[in-house]
Amino acid sequence: MTARIQPIEPRSNRPMRPRRLGIALAASAFALAAALAWAPAHADDGGIEDFPPGVGREETANLCAACHSGRIVSQQGMTRAQWDETLDMMTARNKMPKIEGEERKIILDYLAEAFPPRRRRGTPNPFLK
Repeated sequence: MTARIQPIEPRSNRPMRPRRLGIALAASAFALAAALAWAPAHADDGGIEDFPPGVGREETANLCAACHSGRIVSQQGMTRAQWDETLDMMTARNKMPKIEGEERKIILDYLAEAFPPRRRRGTPNPFLK
């Protein structure tokens, strides 16, 4: 005699009990809060030490460190004009305080000198000429 196997209804069709739902929501909220708290503390910790010495180093580091780590800035390689456009974009999009006059000149001079465009490795592409 063979036993008949009864199909089991999937659990996903039943609504979650309020207590389990509350526990699941609390666990999700805790995980999200832990991830958000961990990220800034363990993100890129580079500060002014990533900026090479030069005139305008402190001014530039203070401006950039309000939103970025020093490493993010130091990894960029741009011309003075590109740095100028980047400052304008950050002012327009991210509500960075507008930097004008001599302070802007000092910061742009420093950025262009400290973080110029990088040369690409390898053989130059002859088709781009």
